[in-house]
Amino acid sequence: KRTLWVLWAVVLLAGSSRVALAQSGVRKVENLNRTAMEDYDLLEFESAKTKLMEALRTVRKEGLGNHPIAAKTYINLGIVWGGGFNDRDEALDKFTQGLAIDPSADLDRAYKTPELEKIFKEAKGNSGRGDNLTCDGVLSGSGTHGTITASVIAAYPSQLGFYATRTKNGLGGSGVPRNANLDG
Repeated sequence: KRTLWVLWAVVLLAGSSRVALAQSGVRKVENLNRTAMEDYDLLEFESAKTKLMEALRTVRKEGLGNHPIAAKTYINLGIVWGGGFNDRDEALDKFTQGLAIDPSADLDRAYKTPELEKIFKEAKGNSGRGDNLTCDGVLSGSGTHGTITASVIAAYPSQLGFYATRTKNGLGGSGVPRNANLDG
């Protein structure tokens, strides 16, 4: 009986320490989001972007990719790209990634502008279809064809004779056609 109680206590402690670690990861990401948006308010856009990118690294490291804080981080990054750097495409991409994680996410009303709301609305239309998502993102809505194609490209790039890379000018690297349709 005593061994059973000791084993039970060890299981409870291990589980609670895992929960505590996840909670500390969430708190770290929340703090990075808060300080990033404070920087954004002070027009320190590069600093805000850097902190949000660190938050995304923490999200990945802590296994929080499906947590609402990951969605919030992508939405905040979209605000920085769209409202700070005036980069509509990056803002749309980040909003879409955030909405793929949490479709109920919304823009913080403190940062709503007509332009950001327009981009966010477009992202809401894109979410669920897989539009503007990177290969690292969720392939929701792409169906089995898109998932299988992405899996084959990721698993066997050399057998296909090319690597899919994303550049500022579209898909491709040197010697690879730009904007190639890799989805069959």
